Amino acid sequence: MNNLQLKTVYEESAHIGLENIAKRYELITGKTIELQQTDSHFSVSLPLLQPWCMKLVIIEDEPLASKRLQLLLQQYDSTAEVTVSLDSIEESVKWFDNNPSPDLLFADIQLSDGNVFEFFKQAKPALPVIFTTAYDNYALAAFKCLSIDYLLKPVTLGA
Repeated sequence: MNNLQLKTVYEESAHIGLENIAKRYELITGKTIELQQTDSHFSVSLPLLQPWCMKLVIIEDEPLASKRLQLLLQQYDSTAEVTVSLDSIEESVKWFDNNPSPDLLFADIQLSDGNVFEFFKQAKPALPVIFTTAYDNYALAAFKCLSIDYLLKPVTLGA
């Protein structure tokens, strides 16, 4: 291959890579990246994004434990927003049926009206879950429910 052919192959592969990045960016953010090519230069225009706030939901039947977790979450990330704290399976199923899915769910396992795994059977939420519980014997079942972590109470910032 001569230099002209190598340059053309490189430019084409770079453009394909940029198009791929632009498509992924649009999928994630809903915003469009503008790509322009002039001779051997590419320019990329990125739209401004609004600051992102992680929406959290807590399922916890003990009011003090729920409040403590909310305070810890605010200490960890002051931009995170606890949308709602739910205290039963019934209330959780109703809320998830009638509201947009949050970004992350924190869930206790033993609730006043049963085991939180019943909530997962009924509502079938498709979001990452962090379990916060005093029981270590549910870890295997938890990871079948999109669990990304399993924290034993009392939860601390170092957990």
